[in-house]
Amino acid sequence: MKYTKMQRKFCMHKLMIVSLLLAVPAVAVDIPASSTPVPLLPGLGLYGQIWQAVDGNGDPAAMNWTSFAQVKTDLNVDGRSPDATFIGGLIDYGNGSGDLVGDWLGADAASLSPNGFASRPLRGVYIRLQGLLAIPEMYNGTPLPNQSLVFAITSDDGMRLTIGNQVVAEYDASRGADTDTTLVVFGGPGLYPITLEYFNGLDDGATLKLGWDILQDQNYVAVPSSLLYPAPEPANWTLMLAGVGLLAIGYRRR
Repeated sequence: MKYTKMQRKFCMHKLMIVSLLLAVPAVAVDIPASSTPVPLLPGLGLYGQIWQAVDGNGDPAAMNWTSFAQVKTDLNVDGRSPDATFIGGLIDYGNGSGDLVGDWLGADAASLSPNGFASRPLRGVYIRLQGLLAIPEMYNGTPLPNQSLVFAITSDDGMRLTIGNQVVAEYDASRGADTDTTLVVFGGPGLYPITLEYFNGLDDGATLKLGWDILQDQNYVAVPSSLLYPAPEPANWTLMLAGVGLLAIGYRRR
């Protein structure tokens, strides 16, 4: 079948549109600009908290969870302190089933408190990582186009990523390892509050990875710990933002 010149142009135009749609996530989230500059001192990672379900003997209990609401109610997350804390640097956790908490966290297990929590099976857990995300004008010599970045969050089971006050990505159910991507358009360079939530109920594998695509070329890498700053609770973010902002201004005046 032969096509006219006009028909060939139309087909090429459709192919270009389809290619663009495949390359860029359909969902885009706009984040208002931050007034806090990026500090010169590198970050350490996010502040991690772990709550775990236990049976009558105090042993980790497998839970058939289907939503964050169910998880938080069962664990009384808002009514008690976490069972363990750590600093999450590169958030690239988990590959197999039946992992212990320490194995799952890898190098970040060195920051676990209490230390003995590393030997517990990773089941019936809710994990929350909080802090600040630095969005610079350039990273490793690469300009960030309009501070627009594609985030990729892989999880088995549920996950929720919040930046500023907006939910950027969410899977509020149990699942095998899968990835969600979202184009996030920041209002400009600066520091932004970030929270990554995760739950794993059963001994059927556990995965949590936070990555981004700087050039929007589908080449995802883990968000570097040098751009992540720990903050224990949202109530402390304002104070921390002010402190880090003053630190950044002080270093720039030197």
